[in-house]
Amino acid sequence: MTECGQYFLVSWACFKDFPSTRAEAAAKVNRAASDQISELALRVGKSIGMSEQAVTARARLANDTLNKEINNNCANLSILQERYANFCKKLSRRPDERLKELVQCSVNKTALPCGAR
Repeated sequence: MTECGQYFLVSWACFKDFPSTRAEAAAKVNRAASDQISELALRVGKSIGMSEQAVTARARLANDTLNKEINNNCANLSILQERYANFCKKLSRRPDERLKELVQCSVNKTALPCGAR
């Protein structure tokens, strides 16, 4: 879940200053999804005993990892899109259903995607 919040944040950062109406719209959508999922991650984290500081640290680590995957270069954003876009979009649209999938991944100790699509 944290990775999805950061995926949308990295995407927002790539689109926000691009001089295009489509990019501007994409930036707004990605920022809203990042905010929504990050808030959900915070609530879920707190519900399982994580402190706000721990959730925030996890988000920073995820952000660093995602930026490394694209070599801190937005031209490489498709690397993240290929890995995260489908699951994360579904998470932002139907968080309860995707949360069940995340729990299943955790139980099975498997990486995303791991459950029903």
